[in-house]
Amino acid sequence: MHVSDYFVQTDPITVSFNQTSSKPAQPALPTPTLPPSAPSGPALSEPAISTPAPFDPDTALPAISKIARSEPIATQSTSRDSEFNKTSLVRGFVDFLSTVANAIDYHTRTSKSKVTKVKKYIKRLRDDPQLDGKLLSKRRLNEFEYQQLLDRIAEDPELQSFFDKKLRHEYSHEDHVLVVRMLSTLHEALGDRIQRKIFSWLDSQSSGSNQLANIAKGIQGSGASNLFLEILGKIDEKQPDKSFTYIDCVHPGLIIEISVSQSVTDVQKKAKAYIHGTKGQTRTVINIDSNSTYPKKGGPATFSIWRADFSQNPLDVVESVISQEFRDRNGQPVSNADLRFSLSDFVSDEELLPFREDIPEFVLTSQVLCEVLKDAEEMEQRRDDAKKKVREDCKQNNPNPSPRRSERIRNMVKKPSYKV
Repeated sequence: MHVSDYFVQTDPITVSFNQTSSKPAQPALPTPTLPPSAPSGPALSEPAISTPAPFDPDTALPAISKIARSEPIATQSTSRDSEFNKTSLVRGFVDFLSTVANAIDYHTRTSKSKVTKVKKYIKRLRDDPQLDGKLLSKRRLNEFEYQQLLDRIAEDPELQSFFDKKLRHEYSHEDHVLVVRMLSTLHEALGDRIQRKIFSWLDSQSSGSNQLANIAKGIQGSGASNLFLEILGKIDEKQPDKSFTYIDCVHPGLIIEISVSQSVTDVQKKAKAYIHGTKGQTRTVINIDSNSTYPKKGGPATFSIWRADFSQNPLDVVESVISQEFRDRNGQPVSNADLRFSLSDFVSDEELLPFREDIPEFVLTSQVLCEVLKDAEEMEQRRDDAKKKVREDCKQNNPNPSPRRSERIRNMVKKPSYKV
């Protein structure tokens, strides 16, 4: 039997619900048929019994509407998502502020620690100049840390005096590096002797009453005076070893750097900073490199010269002489290795324009340079011998001296003992 036959032959059952009653609906009873004479009245509250149509399996079933149920669910979901997004945004912002605060606190603590370490290092240099056997030390500090260091040093007048008079200190805003140099006898004696040679030559040129002699008289020498240079919009403080300034100029025209602990690369960078930072008022930088002679004596030595090139726009720096050896490894002078410069390295071209063809030249021969360097080395050797004698006398008078800080630290660290 077919399914459609089953539904047709089966008696239908209809169920009626009372719309006005709150009780569960009961199966409706058969409704009596009204006589034809009965007047037509309003529709009854209960629906009339109707005979359903036979089931047709080929007829599509009506779609069930989900609008009434989906609308409140979507509204609730949207409100929950909005609240979740707001909470997540607030939590993310709070986490960001916490991260920034932790980073600032870490940076502050790190900066204080770095400044404290550098200050302690300078104090140890004051108490023991041969602390680590190095004449040059570099420390990386940003601008804020460098200013903090200067403020901390200024609180101690004794340390401030040592920092200004016994040390060469320079700070570069471009590299954020503080360079601290200890002064050695070789460094100071070599610079003083070369400066005296130049003064003697200037005195010989200043004899007379002509304009050229007046220019030579106007050149004044100075030691390690502070030089403030504008580099990349910042003010860098430099301390050249020897400098010579014309009376009408603010910055020195000729600078001499003595390298006992500095490399030629570092001096070359300083020479460019001198020339560019003074906008060409510093015309020439000369470097006497004796790194290979310290602490050994009698090794090779060189000189280098950098000059301002005013033919280029902007101002350029040219390497006139680079690492010219004037003393070989056996301590002998190198032939044809003379240090030469003239009054044009001290003053501007405008001052010397009338004397362009008659500008005198100063020559330091390799023989003279070797003699000067040898005298400086001998002076340093005498002072080193005197220091050793003083230390030996102190040891004899005090056979059990208190150990140095480094020795105390080594003694505190116990070596592990391996026992079976």
